[in-house]
Amino acid sequence: MKVYLSDGGFRMVGKAWEVRSKLKEFSRSTDSDVPVTSLLPKSEKEKKTKKNR
Repeated sequence: MKVYLSDGGFRMVGKAWEVRSKLKEFSRSTDSDVPVTSLLPKSEKEKKTKKNR
């Protein structure tokens, strides 16, 4: 199981049961209502887009 982080997201590579297990682990470590993507650092592009709105 490998997890790759990038500016705009993340990629999990592994067997389906490994990915599900890792996602459950992430959800247990935070509030269940918080999406996993909110845990990732925001990219500079996203920050600029939100400022312009």
